[in-house]
Amino acid sequence: MVLHLVLNIMDLEEQCNKSQLPDTQKIDSEFGSLEVEEYLDNEEVWGKLYPLGYNLQPRDLAGKVYLVGRGPSCDIQLTSQHMEPVILSTVSKIQFKIEVEKDESGSSIFSLLDLSSNGTFVNKKKVGKNKKVYLSSNDEISLSQPQNKAYLFVDSLSCNSWLPISQRNNFSIITQLGQGAFGEVKLAIEKSTGKRYAIKRILRSVCQNDSDKNQITNEIKILRRINHQFIIKMLDVFENSEAVFIVLEYMPGGDLQQKIKRTKNFDENDVKFFFYQLLLAVDYLHKEGIIHRDLKPENVLLSSESNDALLKLSDFGLSKIMHSASTLKTFCGTLLYTAPEILLSKGCSSYTPLVDVWSLGCILYLCLSGKPTFNVKNTMPVQEQIIRGYFPRIKSTPEKHISDNAIKLVEKMLLVDPSKRITVNDTIKHPWLQDKTMEAKLKTVLSKLGKENLENVSPEYHEKKRRRTEFAVTMMS
Repeated sequence: MVLHLVLNIMDLEEQCNKSQLPDTQKIDSEFGSLEVEEYLDNEEVWGKLYPLGYNLQPRDLAGKVYLVGRGPSCDIQLTSQHMEPVILSTVSKIQFKIEVEKDESGSSIFSLLDLSSNGTFVNKKKVGKNKKVYLSSNDEISLSQPQNKAYLFVDSLSCNSWLPISQRNNFSIITQLGQGAFGEVKLAIEKSTGKRYAIKRILRSVCQNDSDKNQITNEIKILRRINHQFIIKMLDVFENSEAVFIVLEYMPGGDLQQKIKRTKNFDENDVKFFFYQLLLAVDYLHKEGIIHRDLKPENVLLSSESNDALLKLSDFGLSKIMHSASTLKTFCGTLLYTAPEILLSKGCSSYTPLVDVWSLGCILYLCLSGKPTFNVKNTMPVQEQIIRGYFPRIKSTPEKHISDNAIKLVEKMLLVDPSKRITVNDTIKHPWLQDKTMEAKLKTVLSKLGKENLENVSPEYHEKKRRRTEFAVTMMS
Protein backbone atom coordinates (compact mmCIF):
# COMPACT_ATOMS: atom_id res chain seq x y z
CA MET A 1 0.00 0.00 0.00
CA VAL A 2 2.89 2.35 0.86
CA LEU A 3 4.58 1.54 -2.50
CA HIS A 4 1.33 2.24 -4.32
CA LEU A 5 1.04 5.59 -2.52
CA VAL A 6 4.62 6.54 -3.41
CA LEU A 7 4.10 5.65 -7.08
CA ASN A 8 0.94 7.79 -7.19
CA ILE A 9 2.84 10.71 -5.72
CA MET A 10 5.67 10.29 -8.23
CA ASP A 11 3.17 10.30 -11.12
CA LEU A 12 1.60 13.46 -9.81
CA GLU A 13 4.95 15.22 -9.40
CA GLU A 14 6.02 14.13 -12.90
CA GLN A 15 2.91 15.74 -14.38
CA CYS A 16 3.72 19.01 -12.68
CA ASN A 17 7.42 18.92 -13.55
CA LYS A 18 6.44 19.32 -17.22
CA SER A 19 5.35 22.88 -16.44
CA GLN A 20 7.76 25.82 -16.31
CA LEU A 21 7.28 26.58 -12.63
CA PRO A 22 10.05 27.71 -10.26
CA ASP A 23 11.11 25.47 -7.42
CA THR A 24 9.51 26.01 -4.05
CA GLN A 25 11.31 28.58 -1.93
CA LYS A 26 11.09 28.97 1.82
CA ILE A 27 9.98 32.38 2.97
CA ASP A 28 8.27 33.90 6.02
CA SER A 29 5.09 35.76 5.17
CA GLU A 30 1.50 36.38 6.15
CA PHE A 31 -1.54 36.33 3.95
CA GLY A 32 -3.12 39.58 2.95
CA SER A 33 -6.69 40.74 2.45
CA LEU A 34 -9.56 38.67 1.12
CA GLU A 35 -12.43 39.23 -1.24
CA VAL A 36 -15.01 36.50 -1.60
CA GLU A 37 -17.49 36.04 -4.42
CA GLU A 38 -20.89 34.52 -4.01
CA TYR A 39 -21.31 30.94 -5.13
CA LEU A 40 -24.24 28.61 -5.61
CA ASP A 41 -25.19 25.63 -3.45
CA ASN A 42 -24.88 22.12 -4.84
CA GLU A 43 -26.81 19.27 -3.27
CA GLU A 44 -24.06 16.80 -4.25
CA VAL A 45 -21.33 18.81 -2.56
CA TRP A 46 -19.64 16.90 0.29
CA GLY A 47 -17.33 19.66 1.41
CA LYS A 48 -16.49 23.33 0.99
CA LEU A 49 -13.23 25.26 1.16
CA TYR A 50 -13.76 28.81 2.40
CA PRO A 51 -10.84 31.21 1.88
CA LEU A 52 -9.02 32.56 4.92
CA GLY A 53 -6.41 34.61 3.10
CA TYR A 54 -5.38 36.31 -0.13
CA ASN A 55 -7.67 36.54 -3.14
CA LEU A 56 -8.71 32.91 -2.96
CA GLN A 57 -12.29 31.96 -3.80
CA PRO A 58 -14.75 29.58 -2.10
CA ARG A 59 -14.72 26.13 -3.65
CA ASP A 60 -17.36 23.39 -3.61
CA LEU A 61 -15.97 19.85 -3.34
CA ALA A 62 -18.20 17.46 -5.28
CA GLY A 63 -15.68 15.10 -6.91
CA LYS A 64 -13.90 12.31 -5.04
CA VAL A 65 -10.37 13.78 -5.14
CA TYR A 66 -8.96 17.31 -5.41
CA LEU A 67 -5.34 18.35 -5.88
CA VAL A 68 -4.39 21.81 -4.63
CA GLY A 69 -1.17 23.59 -5.61
CA ARG A 70 0.45 25.82 -8.21
CA GLY A 71 0.80 23.12 -10.88
CA PRO A 72 -1.48 23.28 -13.96
CA SER A 73 -2.70 19.73 -13.37
CA CYS A 74 -4.18 20.70 -9.98
CA ASP A 75 -7.94 20.84 -9.61
CA ILE A 76 -7.53 23.99 -7.55
CA GLN A 77 -4.58 25.83 -9.05
CA LEU A 78 -3.03 28.66 -7.06
CA THR A 79 -1.68 31.39 -9.35
CA SER A 80 -0.40 34.95 -9.25
CA GLN A 81 -4.03 36.04 -9.49
CA HIS A 82 -4.51 34.62 -5.99
CA MET A 83 -1.28 35.74 -4.32
CA GLU A 84 1.95 37.60 -4.98
CA PRO A 85 4.66 35.64 -6.85
CA VAL A 86 7.08 35.81 -3.92
CA ILE A 87 4.44 34.11 -1.76
CA LEU A 88 3.30 31.75 -4.49
CA SER A 89 6.84 30.39 -4.72
CA THR A 90 6.52 28.97 -1.19
CA VAL A 91 3.67 26.74 -2.39
CA SER A 92 4.50 23.37 -3.93
CA LYS A 93 3.41 22.32 -7.41
CA ILE A 94 1.15 19.89 -5.61
CA GLN A 95 0.60 21.19 -2.08
CA PHE A 96 -1.97 18.67 -0.84
CA LYS A 97 -4.63 16.22 -1.90
CA ILE A 98 -8.07 16.29 -0.32
CA GLU A 99 -10.63 13.51 -0.83
CA VAL A 100 -13.75 11.86 0.47
CA GLU A 101 -13.66 8.19 1.47
CA LYS A 102 -15.94 5.65 3.13
CA ASP A 103 -15.19 4.07 6.49
CA GLU A 104 -16.15 0.52 7.53
CA SER A 105 -19.68 1.64 8.41
CA GLY A 106 -20.16 3.31 5.03
CA SER A 107 -20.03 6.83 6.45
CA SER A 108 -18.15 9.54 4.58
CA ILE A 109 -14.79 10.62 5.96
CA PHE A 110 -12.56 13.39 4.65
CA SER A 111 -8.77 13.28 4.42
CA LEU A 112 -5.89 15.55 3.51
CA LEU A 113 -2.59 14.14 2.20
CA ASP A 114 0.38 16.51 2.46
CA LEU A 115 2.47 16.45 -0.75
CA SER A 116 4.41 19.66 -0.20
CA SER A 117 8.06 20.53 0.39
CA ASN A 118 7.52 23.32 2.93
CA GLY A 119 4.59 21.67 4.65
CA THR A 120 0.82 21.82 4.91
CA PHE A 121 -0.65 22.65 8.30
CA VAL A 122 -4.07 21.74 9.70
CA ASN A 123 -5.05 23.87 12.69
CA LYS A 124 -1.42 25.11 12.86
CA LYS A 125 -0.06 21.54 13.18
CA LYS A 126 2.23 20.28 10.42
CA VAL A 127 0.88 17.22 8.63
CA GLY A 128 4.23 16.05 7.19
CA LYS A 129 5.12 15.09 3.64
CA ASN A 130 3.31 11.97 2.41
CA LYS A 131 1.31 11.84 5.62
CA LYS A 132 -2.48 11.93 5.92
CA VAL A 133 -4.84 13.50 8.43
CA TYR A 134 -8.63 13.32 8.62
CA LEU A 135 -10.59 16.56 8.44
CA SER A 136 -13.54 17.83 10.41
CA SER A 137 -15.66 20.93 9.93
CA ASN A 138 -13.88 24.14 10.99
CA ASP A 139 -10.39 22.77 10.33
CA GLU A 140 -8.04 25.50 9.09
CA ILE A 141 -5.56 24.64 6.33
CA SER A 142 -2.32 26.66 6.08
CA LEU A 143 0.37 26.65 3.41
CA SER A 144 4.13 26.53 4.10
CA GLN A 145 3.79 28.09 7.55
CA PRO A 146 1.12 27.73 10.28
CA GLN A 147 0.21 31.43 10.22
CA ASN A 148 -0.39 31.34 6.46
CA LYS A 149 -4.05 30.34 6.67
CA ALA A 150 -5.51 29.58 3.25
CA TYR A 151 -8.74 27.62 3.62
CA LEU A 152 -11.38 26.65 6.15
CA PHE A 153 -12.79 23.16 5.51
CA VAL A 154 -16.51 22.61 6.04
CA ASP A 155 -18.24 19.22 6.03
CA SER A 156 -21.33 19.84 3.88
CA LEU A 157 -22.84 16.43 4.62
CA SER A 158 -23.41 17.30 8.27
CA CYS A 159 -27.02 17.96 9.15
CA ASN A 160 -27.97 21.62 8.75
CA SER A 161 -31.47 21.16 10.17
CA TRP A 162 -30.44 23.19 13.22
CA LEU A 163 -31.34 26.30 11.21
CA PRO A 164 -34.78 27.33 9.95
CA ILE A 165 -35.44 26.18 6.38
CA SER A 166 -35.46 29.81 5.23
CA GLN A 167 -31.83 30.28 6.36
CA ARG A 168 -30.20 27.04 5.19
CA ASN A 169 -29.21 28.58 1.87
CA ASN A 170 -27.73 31.58 3.68
CA PHE A 171 -25.56 29.88 6.33
CA SER A 172 -23.48 26.74 6.83
CA ILE A 173 -23.25 25.51 10.42
CA ILE A 174 -19.67 24.63 11.34
CA THR A 175 -19.39 23.66 15.00
CA GLN A 176 -20.81 24.28 18.45
CA LEU A 177 -19.36 27.19 20.42
CA GLY A 178 -21.29 26.92 23.65
CA GLN A 179 -24.30 25.62 25.54
CA GLY A 180 -26.59 27.53 27.88
CA ALA A 181 -29.79 27.18 29.85
CA PHE A 182 -31.99 28.29 26.93
CA GLY A 183 -30.16 26.76 23.99
CA GLU A 184 -26.81 26.74 22.25
CA VAL A 185 -24.48 28.87 20.18
CA LYS A 186 -22.94 27.61 16.93
CA LEU A 187 -20.35 28.92 14.55
CA ALA A 188 -21.79 29.59 11.08
CA ILE A 189 -20.48 30.84 7.77
CA GLU A 190 -22.53 33.18 5.62
CA LYS A 191 -22.39 31.53 2.21
CA SER A 192 -22.49 34.70 0.13
CA THR A 193 -19.56 36.38 1.90
CA GLY A 194 -17.56 33.66 3.67
CA LYS A 195 -17.83 35.64 6.92
CA ARG A 196 -18.13 33.77 10.21
CA TYR A 197 -20.85 34.51 12.76
CA ALA A 198 -22.05 33.11 16.06
CA ILE A 199 -25.71 32.11 15.92
CA LYS A 200 -27.52 31.72 19.21
CA ARG A 201 -30.60 29.47 19.12
CA ILE A 202 -33.11 29.95 21.94
CA LEU A 203 -35.64 27.13 22.15
CA ARG A 204 -39.21 28.12 22.88
CA SER A 205 -39.78 24.82 24.71
CA VAL A 206 -37.32 25.69 27.50
CA CYS A 207 -39.00 29.04 28.16
CA GLN A 208 -41.44 27.57 30.64
CA ASN A 209 -42.58 30.74 32.38
CA ASP A 210 -42.86 34.48 31.92
CA SER A 211 -39.53 35.04 33.69
CA ASP A 212 -37.70 32.93 31.10
CA LYS A 213 -39.43 34.68 28.21
CA ASN A 214 -38.68 38.09 29.70
CA GLN A 215 -35.00 37.20 30.01
CA ILE A 216 -34.80 36.29 26.32
CA THR A 217 -36.74 39.29 25.04
CA ASN A 218 -34.69 41.49 27.34
CA GLU A 219 -31.47 40.34 25.70
CA ILE A 220 -32.83 41.00 22.20
CA LYS A 221 -34.10 44.45 23.16
CA ILE A 222 -30.78 45.44 24.74
CA LEU A 223 -28.68 44.12 21.85
CA ARG A 224 -30.89 46.02 19.43
CA ARG A 225 -30.57 49.23 21.41
CA ILE A 226 -26.84 49.40 22.17
CA ASN A 227 -23.97 50.20 19.82
CA HIS A 228 -20.44 50.24 21.20
CA GLN A 229 -17.11 49.02 19.87
CA PHE A 230 -16.47 46.92 23.00
CA ILE A 231 -19.91 45.28 23.14
CA ILE A 232 -20.94 42.36 20.93
CA LYS A 233 -23.18 43.35 18.03
CA MET A 234 -26.40 41.67 17.01
CA LEU A 235 -26.62 41.56 13.21
CA ASP A 236 -29.94 39.84 12.67
CA VAL A 237 -32.80 37.93 14.28
CA PHE A 238 -34.98 35.25 12.69
CA GLU A 239 -37.26 32.57 14.02
CA ASN A 240 -39.38 29.49 13.38
CA SER A 241 -41.97 27.62 15.41
CA GLU A 242 -39.30 25.97 17.56
CA ALA A 243 -36.82 28.73 18.33
CA VAL A 244 -35.58 32.28 17.96
CA PHE A 245 -32.14 32.74 16.38
CA ILE A 246 -29.83 35.68 17.13
CA VAL A 247 -26.96 36.31 14.70
CA LEU A 248 -24.00 37.81 16.55
CA GLU A 249 -20.45 38.86 15.79
CA TYR A 250 -18.01 35.94 15.98
CA MET A 251 -15.02 36.42 18.27
CA PRO A 252 -12.42 33.78 17.33
CA GLY A 253 -10.20 34.44 20.37
CA GLY A 254 -12.54 32.68 22.80
CA ASP A 255 -13.42 34.20 26.17
CA LEU A 256 -11.38 35.89 28.89
CA GLN A 257 -11.59 32.83 31.16
CA GLN A 258 -9.85 30.75 28.48
CA LYS A 259 -7.27 33.52 28.00
CA ILE A 260 -6.46 33.51 31.72
CA LYS A 261 -6.00 29.73 31.69
CA ARG A 262 -3.72 29.91 28.62
CA THR A 263 -1.65 32.77 30.09
CA LYS A 264 -0.10 31.42 33.29
CA ASN A 265 1.68 34.68 34.10
CA PHE A 266 -0.62 37.45 32.84
CA ASP A 267 1.50 40.60 32.47
CA GLU A 268 0.03 43.58 34.32
CA ASN A 269 0.19 45.84 31.25
CA ASP A 270 -1.76 43.28 29.21
CA VAL A 271 -4.32 43.00 32.02
CA LYS A 272 -4.68 46.78 31.99
CA PHE A 273 -5.19 46.80 28.20
CA PHE A 274 -8.07 44.30 28.42
CA PHE A 275 -9.59 45.70 31.62
CA TYR A 276 -9.68 49.24 30.23
CA GLN A 277 -11.76 48.05 27.27
CA LEU A 278 -14.12 46.22 29.61
CA LEU A 279 -14.52 49.32 31.78
CA LEU A 280 -15.40 51.45 28.76
CA ALA A 281 -18.07 48.94 27.77
CA VAL A 282 -19.65 48.88 31.25
CA ASP A 283 -19.40 52.66 31.57
CA TYR A 284 -21.32 52.97 28.29
CA LEU A 285 -24.01 50.58 29.57
CA HIS A 286 -24.43 52.50 32.82
CA LYS A 287 -24.73 55.80 30.94
CA GLU A 288 -27.43 54.13 28.83
CA GLY A 289 -29.24 53.11 32.03
CA ILE A 290 -28.34 49.42 31.67
CA ILE A 291 -26.86 47.22 34.39
CA HIS A 292 -25.31 43.97 33.18
CA ARG A 293 -25.65 41.96 36.44
CA ASP A 294 -23.75 38.95 35.13
CA LEU A 295 -20.22 40.19 34.50
CA LYS A 296 -17.74 37.30 34.50
CA PRO A 297 -14.76 36.25 32.35
CA GLU A 298 -16.90 33.80 30.35
CA ASN A 299 -19.01 36.72 29.11
CA VAL A 300 -16.00 38.69 27.87
CA LEU A 301 -15.05 37.66 24.30
CA LEU A 302 -11.78 38.31 22.46
CA SER A 303 -11.06 39.00 18.80
CA SER A 304 -7.92 36.81 18.82
CA GLU A 305 -5.59 34.91 21.15
CA SER A 306 -2.95 37.66 21.04
CA ASN A 307 -2.29 40.27 23.73
CA ASP A 308 -3.39 42.95 21.23
CA ALA A 309 -6.89 41.50 20.94
CA LEU A 310 -10.01 43.61 21.16
CA LEU A 311 -12.54 42.72 23.79
CA LYS A 312 -16.33 42.60 23.54
CA LEU A 313 -18.85 42.18 26.32
CA SER A 314 -21.66 39.69 25.71
CA ASP A 315 -24.64 37.87 27.25
CA PHE A 316 -27.29 40.35 28.31
CA GLY A 317 -29.92 37.86 29.46
CA LEU A 318 -29.77 39.13 33.05
CA SER A 319 -29.30 42.79 32.21
CA LYS A 320 -31.77 45.34 33.45
CA ILE A 321 -32.72 48.61 31.83
CA MET A 322 -32.99 51.17 34.62
CA HIS A 323 -35.65 53.84 34.57
CA SER A 324 -35.73 56.88 36.80
CA ALA A 325 -36.80 56.07 40.35
CA SER A 326 -36.57 52.33 39.67
CA THR A 327 -34.52 49.92 41.78
CA LEU A 328 -33.18 46.42 41.27
CA LYS A 329 -34.48 43.63 43.46
CA THR A 330 -33.88 40.50 41.40
CA PHE A 331 -31.51 37.85 42.78
CA CYS A 332 -29.29 36.89 39.85
CA GLY A 333 -25.75 36.48 38.54
CA THR A 334 -22.94 33.97 39.07
CA LEU A 335 -21.98 33.45 42.72
CA LEU A 336 -18.20 34.04 42.50
CA TYR A 337 -18.83 37.45 40.88
CA THR A 338 -22.02 38.40 42.74
CA ALA A 339 -21.98 41.52 44.93
CA PRO A 340 -22.67 41.09 48.67
CA GLU A 341 -25.71 43.41 48.63
CA ILE A 342 -27.41 41.05 46.17
CA LEU A 343 -26.79 38.08 48.45
CA LEU A 344 -27.91 40.01 51.52
CA SER A 345 -31.11 41.29 49.91
CA LYS A 346 -32.20 37.97 48.37
CA GLY A 347 -34.37 40.05 46.07
CA CYS A 348 -36.14 41.83 48.94
CA SER A 349 -34.34 45.17 48.83
CA SER A 350 -32.87 47.44 46.20
CA TYR A 351 -29.34 47.68 44.84
CA THR A 352 -27.56 49.86 42.31
CA PRO A 353 -25.22 49.76 39.26
CA LEU A 354 -22.38 49.34 41.77
CA VAL A 355 -23.09 45.59 41.68
CA ASP A 356 -21.29 45.62 38.32
CA VAL A 357 -18.27 47.32 39.93
CA TRP A 358 -17.97 44.46 42.42
CA SER A 359 -18.03 41.93 39.56
CA LEU A 360 -15.39 43.95 37.69
CA GLY A 361 -13.24 43.93 40.83
CA CYS A 362 -13.47 40.12 40.98
CA ILE A 363 -12.47 39.89 37.31
CA LEU A 364 -9.49 42.23 37.83
CA TYR A 365 -8.43 40.26 40.93
CA LEU A 366 -8.44 37.02 38.90
CA CYS A 367 -6.49 38.55 36.00
CA LEU A 368 -3.79 40.03 38.26
CA SER A 369 -3.35 37.15 40.69
CA GLY A 370 -4.35 34.16 38.55
CA LYS A 371 -6.65 33.03 41.35
CA PRO A 372 -10.37 33.61 42.03
CA THR A 373 -11.21 36.20 44.66
CA PHE A 374 -13.02 33.69 46.85
CA ASN A 375 -11.84 30.18 47.69
CA VAL A 376 -14.43 27.45 47.04
CA LYS A 377 -12.30 25.00 49.09
CA ASN A 378 -12.37 27.20 52.19
CA THR A 379 -14.33 25.85 55.17
CA MET A 380 -16.26 29.12 55.15
CA PRO A 381 -18.99 29.00 52.45
CA VAL A 382 -18.35 31.23 49.43
CA GLN A 383 -21.53 33.20 50.11
CA GLU A 384 -20.26 33.98 53.61
CA GLN A 385 -16.85 35.02 52.27
CA ILE A 386 -18.52 37.46 49.85
CA ILE A 387 -20.81 38.99 52.48
CA ARG A 388 -17.85 39.53 54.82
CA GLY A 389 -15.50 40.64 52.05
CA TYR A 390 -13.15 37.89 53.15
CA PHE A 391 -10.43 37.42 50.52
CA PRO A 392 -6.61 37.41 50.56
CA ARG A 393 -4.93 40.69 49.62
CA ILE A 394 -3.06 40.54 46.31
CA LYS A 395 0.70 40.54 46.89
CA SER A 396 3.50 41.49 44.54
CA THR A 397 6.32 38.94 44.36
CA PRO A 398 9.72 38.85 42.59
CA GLU A 399 8.24 36.26 40.21
CA LYS A 400 5.11 38.33 39.50
CA HIS A 401 5.28 42.07 40.07
CA ILE A 402 1.95 43.82 40.65
CA SER A 403 1.94 47.57 41.19
CA ASP A 404 0.52 49.20 44.33
CA ASN A 405 -1.93 51.20 42.21
CA ALA A 406 -3.41 48.00 40.74
CA ILE A 407 -3.77 46.42 44.19
CA LYS A 408 -5.37 49.56 45.66
CA LEU A 409 -7.88 49.76 42.78
CA VAL A 410 -9.01 46.17 43.35
CA GLU A 411 -9.56 46.91 47.03
CA LYS A 412 -11.62 50.01 46.23
CA MET A 413 -13.83 47.93 43.91
CA LEU A 414 -14.31 45.13 46.44
CA LEU A 415 -15.65 47.16 49.34
CA VAL A 416 -18.65 45.38 50.89
CA ASP A 417 -20.48 48.65 51.55
CA PRO A 418 -21.66 49.84 48.11
CA SER A 419 -21.86 53.45 49.32
CA LYS A 420 -18.06 53.38 49.80
CA ARG A 421 -17.31 51.41 46.62
CA ILE A 422 -15.67 53.23 43.70
CA THR A 423 -17.87 53.93 40.65
CA VAL A 424 -17.07 52.82 37.11
CA ASN A 425 -16.44 56.40 36.05
CA ASP A 426 -13.99 56.98 38.92
CA THR A 427 -12.34 53.63 38.16
CA ILE A 428 -11.55 54.84 34.63
CA LYS A 429 -9.97 57.96 36.19
CA HIS A 430 -7.92 55.93 38.70
CA PRO A 431 -4.12 56.50 38.53
CA TRP A 432 -3.54 52.87 37.48
CA LEU A 433 -5.46 53.49 34.27
CA GLN A 434 -3.88 56.83 33.45
CA ASP A 435 -1.48 55.19 31.04
CA LYS A 436 -0.72 56.97 27.75
CA THR A 437 1.15 53.95 26.37
CA MET A 438 -1.86 51.70 26.92
CA GLU A 439 -4.23 54.26 25.41
CA ALA A 440 -1.97 54.67 22.34
CA LYS A 441 -1.85 50.89 21.90
CA LEU A 442 -5.63 50.66 21.95
CA LYS A 443 -5.95 53.55 19.51
CA THR A 444 -3.53 51.83 17.11
CA VAL A 445 -5.39 48.52 17.26
CA LEU A 446 -8.72 50.24 16.64
CA SER A 447 -7.36 52.31 13.75
CA LYS A 448 -6.28 49.15 11.92
CA LEU A 449 -9.87 47.94 11.85
CA GLY A 450 -11.26 51.00 10.10
CA LYS A 451 -14.99 51.62 10.15
CA GLU A 452 -17.35 49.07 11.59
CA ASN A 453 -18.94 46.79 8.98
CA LEU A 454 -22.43 47.87 9.93
CA GLU A 455 -21.68 51.48 9.03
CA ASN A 456 -21.40 50.44 5.39
CA VAL A 457 -24.67 48.56 5.31
CA SER A 458 -27.55 50.21 3.49
CA PRO A 459 -30.42 51.91 5.39
CA GLU A 460 -32.72 49.27 3.90
CA TYR A 461 -30.75 46.58 5.74
CA HIS A 462 -31.13 48.41 9.06
CA GLU A 463 -34.88 48.78 8.52
CA LYS A 464 -35.21 45.10 7.62
CA LYS A 465 -33.25 44.10 10.74
CA ARG A 466 -35.41 46.39 12.92
CA ARG A 467 -38.65 44.79 11.65
CA ARG A 468 -37.27 41.29 12.17
CA THR A 469 -36.13 42.13 15.69
CA GLU A 470 -39.51 43.61 16.67
CA PHE A 471 -41.29 40.57 15.24
CA ALA A 472 -39.07 38.13 17.16
CA VAL A 473 -39.49 40.06 20.41
CA THR A 474 -43.29 40.05 19.92
CA MET A 475 -43.29 36.29 19.27
CA MET A 476 -41.34 35.60 22.46
CA SER A 477 -43.53 37.85 24.57
